[in-house]
Amino acid sequence: FYIRGQSGFPGMKDLDKIQSGSSAASQFALKNNPNTPIFIMDGFEVTVEKIYDMDINRISNITILKDAAATAMYGSRASNGVVVIETVLPKPGEFRVNYNGNYSVTAPDLSSYNMMNAQEKLDAEYAAKIYEPYILPTEPGYKSNLIENLWKMQQKKNEVLKGVNTYWLSQPLSTMINHKHNVYIEGGSQGMRVGLDLKYDNQNGVMKDSYRRRLGAGLTLQYQTTKLQFRNQTYFDAVNSEESPYGKFSDYSRLQPYFNMYDEATGKYAKELPNYNGATVLNPMYESTVGNFDRAQYKEWTNNFTANWFVTKFLFIKGQFAVEYKDAGTNKFTSPESSLYGRTDLFTKGELAQTSTRDINWNTNIFASYNRNIDIHNINVSAGVNGRSSRSEFITSQYRGFANRNFNSPSYAYEITRKPELNDNIARLIGSFATLNYSLNNIYLFDGSFRMDGSSEFGTDNKWAPFWSVGTGINLHNTQLLKTNTAINLLRVTANIGQTGKSNFSPYMARNTYQIMMDDWYPTGIGSSLTYMGNNRLTWEKQVSWNLGANMTLFKRYNIEVNYYRKRTYDLITDVSLPSSSGFMVYRDNIGEVLNKGFEVKTSLNLLNQKDLSVTLIGNMAHNRNQIMKIAQSMKRYNNRIDEYYDGYNTNTSPALILYFNDQNAKFAKPIMKYEEGSSLTTIYGMRSLGINPANGKEVYLKPDGSITYDWNPADQQPIGNSEPWAQGTFGVNARYKQFTLFTTFMFEFGGDLYNQTMVDNVENANLAYYNADKRVLTERWQKPGDISTLKAIQDRYFITRPTSRFLQRNNYILFNSLSLGYDFDAAWLKRKFGMSFLRTTFLLNDVARFSSVKREMGLDYPYARTFTLTINASF
Repeated sequence: FYIRGQSGFPGMKDLDKIQSGSSAASQFALKNNPNTPIFIMDGFEVTVEKIYDMDINRISNITILKDAAATAMYGSRASNGVVVIETVLPKPGEFRVNYNGNYSVTAPDLSSYNMMNAQEKLDAEYAAKIYEPYILPTEPGYKSNLIENLWKMQQKKNEVLKGVNTYWLSQPLSTMINHKHNVYIEGGSQGMRVGLDLKYDNQNGVMKDSYRRRLGAGLTLQYQTTKLQFRNQTYFDAVNSEESPYGKFSDYSRLQPYFNMYDEATGKYAKELPNYNGATVLNPMYESTVGNFDRAQYKEWTNNFTANWFVTKFLFIKGQFAVEYKDAGTNKFTSPESSLYGRTDLFTKGELAQTSTRDINWNTNIFASYNRNIDIHNINVSAGVNGRSSRSEFITSQYRGFANRNFNSPSYAYEITRKPELNDNIARLIGSFATLNYSLNNIYLFDGSFRMDGSSEFGTDNKWAPFWSVGTGINLHNTQLLKTNTAINLLRVTANIGQTGKSNFSPYMARNTYQIMMDDWYPTGIGSSLTYMGNNRLTWEKQVSWNLGANMTLFKRYNIEVNYYRKRTYDLITDVSLPSSSGFMVYRDNIGEVLNKGFEVKTSLNLLNQKDLSVTLIGNMAHNRNQIMKIAQSMKRYNNRIDEYYDGYNTNTSPALILYFNDQNAKFAKPIMKYEEGSSLTTIYGMRSLGINPANGKEVYLKPDGSITYDWNPADQQPIGNSEPWAQGTFGVNARYKQFTLFTTFMFEFGGDLYNQTMVDNVENANLAYYNADKRVLTERWQKPGDISTLKAIQDRYFITRPTSRFLQRNNYILFNSLSLGYDFDAAWLKRKFGMSFLRTTFLLNDVARFSSVKREMGLDYPYARTFTLTINASF
C-alpha cells in the first residue's frame, strides 16, 4: 500500500521528544498517528494490529481506495487512503473443516556485521591514541596519568594473550522454530450458516526467551430469508508477550571483545566486567539470570452485528453495530539481585513499573441504497449516517524495594515511587453522507457525494466540516467506435475532484487540560493547574485532491492502469511554539499547506495461459513530489528552535571533560527536519561538506556564502538531499505448471537520498574508549598525513560529527522480497486415500537478496534475521 506523499508536520513532535524524552501518555501516539490509512474489515473500522494478526486465507478480497471519489463515504478519515477487506463468509452445505498451518524457522544472520575482534580493537585504540595522557607534560600528575594508561593497556593485552576474544553479538541469540495454526469449521443450510474460527500463534524472537503468543476464537452466525439477512460475528483474542531477559541487542554490540564474560574464579557469569575507564560495566549475560522481566498481555472481545433488508429489488437498507473491549497491561521488573544497584540501600533495590490500559469502542452505521435501470439509464442513490466513540484509560504506577526476585508484586514493595496516574482519551465522531452514481448506456459515467462530519477532537468553533467529491468518466470500449474491437476489451477514462480530511488526532488538543493537585488541599477543596493550553478555533485538516486515470485491457490478458493525482492539504495541524513567559511550550494550531503530486502505473500481463502452464507478470510504480506551499510564522520560530537545539552541543576542549560529554553530544549527530516554503517534508538538512583534508584528517565545510570553514554551525545548515525517491514500486511473477505454483515479488526504489546514520554512529562517531566498533574504524578512518579518506581522523574521538552531506548517499536498490513455491495435491487421490478435498504445501522465503547502490548497513538495536516458512492448507 503506497500513501500518496506525506501531508503532516511530524518534526515538532520529534524535536520535543528529543528534548524532553517520551512520556507515559505516548501510549496513545500509535492510535492517533496522523499519517496512517484506515482499515475497514467487513464494514467495520479495525486496528493495524488486527490486520497483522489475521489469517490471510480468511481474506476474500482487498480493495485499496485513494482518490476522493472512491473514499467519499469515509470523508474525514480518508485523506491517507482506505484499505477495505472482505473476509470469507460461511458456505452452506455439509460441515467442512479447513486447516491452515504456518511453520517457520527464524535464524539470526550476523554475516553482515563487521565488528572488531580483540586484537583489532586494541590496534584501533592505539591508533586513536587512547593511552596518551589527557593532561600536558608540564602539568602536575602527567607521569602518574601516563603510568595509569599504560597499565590499562597492558591489562587488556594480557587478556588478549590469554585468548580472550568474546564475540558478544551471538551470546543473546538463538535460532527459533515458530508455528501458527488456524482451524475454520463452516457449514449449515442456505438459511442458517455457521462458521467457527480457532487460532493459535506462537512466535519466538531470535533474542533468547522473547516471545509473543496469541490464542483466539471467533463465531459467525448468519440467518437469511428472502427479504432479510442477519449476521453476527464474535471474536475473542488473548495475547501474551515478553521481552528478552538478555536485554537489548545494542548492549552486546558495544561491549569490548577483550572482556571475559565469565568469572575466572567461579566459572560463572561475571556480575560486572573490567572497569578501565571509571564507569561500571554491567554484564548483560549475568543480568539475564537474576530474574528481570518485561511482560505485556491483553484480552480483546469484539462483536459485529449486521442486518440487511432487501426491501424491493431496487431498495436495500443496511444497519451495522460493533462494540469492542480491550484490557491490556504491562509489567517491567528489575530484580534486586541486578548489578545495577551495586551497594545501594537494601530498601531501594528492585523496581516494578506497571501500566494498565482499557479501551471501549463502538461504531454504528445505517444506510439505504436505491439502484435501478431505466432503459439506458442506471441510477444508484445512497444515503446514510454513522457514529463512533472510543474511550481509552491509561494508568501507570511504579514501586521500589523488593526483598528478592520471587516477591515481585506491588504488595511486596517497600515504597510507591509513582502513585497510580490516570490519563484518558475520549473521541466521538458522527457523520452523514449521500452519494449519486449515474450511467448513461454504460458509456458516460457521473458520480457525486457529500458528507458532513462532526468530531469532538476539534475546537468548539469548528466541530463540523463538509466533505465532497464529483467525478466523471467514459467507457470508450462501449462506444460504437470500439464496441466491436476484439483487441480492446476495456478502455475507461475517469476524472474526479473532491475534499477529504483527517480526524485521527489527540482528542484533547482543542481543550484546556487540567491536573488535580493532590498535594495542595484548601478549605474549598483540592486545587488544579492548567497543564495544556487548548485552541477552540482549531479546525479540520482538509485535503483537496483531483485524479485523472485510465484503465485498459487488451486481448483479455494485458491490463494497465495509469493515474495522475494532485493533492493539496490545507490547515495542517501541528504543535506551535509559545513564549516561555506563557507557561507552556506548545499548543496545537492550523499552520500550513502541503502539495503532493505524482502518478501511479499498474500492470498485469498474462504472458501464457494454457491448460498446464500459465505465467503472469505483475508490476506497479509510483512517483510523487512533495512541496511545502505555506507555513505560519510559528513554524519559522520552530526552525529557530532547531538552531538553538544544536547550540546545546558541548564544545569543551578539555580532554578530561570531552570524554564525559561524548555520549551526551551523540544526539546531535542526527539531521532534524526544518520547514521552509518551497522545500519538501522529506528534505534532509545539514552542512555541505568538501570532504576530509588529507593533511590533518579534519572535515572541510562549504558555507552558504561560499566561504570555507572547519567549524560546524547550525545557522549554516541548508538542504543537502531529499529522502523521497523519484520512483518506487514492485514487480513479480505468478506462474503455474500443472500442480506447482511459483510466486515472486521484487521491490525497487531509485532517485532518493539516504543519510547513512548507521555509518555515522558506528564508524565516524564511535567512542573507542568505551565501546567496540565497526572494523572500518581501523581500515577506513584517516590516520596519518597524506591519507585519502572519506572518514575523519581516528584520533579525533572527542568531537561528534553533526549533519553533513558527506554521509548522504543516493539510495537506488532492488530487493528480492519474497519467493514462494507451492504444490497442490491431486484432489481425486486425496479423496480416495484420506477423505480430504484439498491439500496444498508452500515454501516461503523472505528477503532473498538485495542489490543496492548503498552498502546495506545493519543497525545494532535489533539483530537481523532470516525466516524460512512452510505452510500447509488442508480441507476435509
